[in-house]
Amino acid sequence: MIEVNEKRQFGRAFATEFRQSRLRQARAAFGIAGYAVESAKDLLPTLRHALDLGGPALVAVPWDHGANEAARRRDELRASTGGGSLVRLPGGVACASLWT
Repeated sequence: MIEVNEKRQFGRAFATEFRQSRLRQARAAFGIAGYAVESAKDLLPTLRHALDLGGPALVAVPWDHGANEAARRRDELRASTGGGSLVRLPGGVACASLWT
């Protein structure tokens, strides 16, 4: 998404290729609880469990960058009417639009 936004705004991207993060190792080094969401139906229960811990927690949630770009395009079309949008991603996950 960063690369797409840089290309849209500046006509090119710079230093936007990210390698796989090592969040698992960092989380373990700091003693932070960690969870991975495997499906849309697991998102809410996993977030609730992490919040109920009362301390720091890392929740890894995969997403589809292509869905972000599609949502951005829809929002740009709706911007002239002042309407917002709610994007339904594969698996039933709903994301409120953040673009104005």
